[in-house]
Amino acid sequence: MIEKYLKELDDFILAADEISDVKILRRSIWDTELEKIGIYRYTMALMTM
Repeated sequence: MIEKYLKELDDFILAADEISDVKILRRSIWDTELEKIGIYRYTMALMTM
């Protein structure tokens, strides 16, 4: 489930016209006995109008 959510987040960021120069710094998903933990870290530039 978290993988699907994070994929949708990636698709949204990459498709947004207001966002440029996206760099993915970290993508980690840990599966513990109790939960899944996802850590994503991006840098991105926003376009000015």
